[in-house]
Amino acid sequence: MKKILLLIGLFSVLMVGCTKKTAENAAPGTEGANAPAAAATDKVTFLLNVVVEPEGAGAVTPANGAFDKGAAIELSATANTGFAFDRFEGDVVGTTNMVQVVMDNNKNIRAIFKAAAADTNAPAAAPQTATDTAAPQPATDTAAPQPAAGT
Repeated sequence: MKKILLLIGLFSVLMVGCTKKTAENAAPGTEGANAPAAAATDKVTFLLNVVVEPEGAGAVTPANGAFDKGAAIELSATANTGFAFDRFEGDVVGTTNMVQVVMDNNKNIRAIFKAAAADTNAPAAAPQTATDTAAPQPATDTAAPQPAAGT
């Protein structure tokens, strides 16, 4: 009986070892029904969330989305009429309207715009003049008469 148990144990070890080797050497996608499932290689992504302040003052592209780990994303801010881009705040900081973000984590970014300054190169409005409604007065010479030269 011991021999039978020993043979069954040896047979089991050989079968498990052969099955494991066969699964390791098989081409991907050709594993048998009894072979262990291949580990899934999940792609790691991170979320980008961009908020424009004040709302409606401009736009940032790309604004939101999921990006692969390590991806370098270039954000570009464009102001709407009446506004000027001021700065980026949050997980990236900068005062230029284009910045690069490396997606190594979820990112929350605010694009801050401000009201545009008045255009100093715009033509000035014509000055307004006051109108005098009084009747014109004749000019009078109040200087004393001068004797003629040589008299």
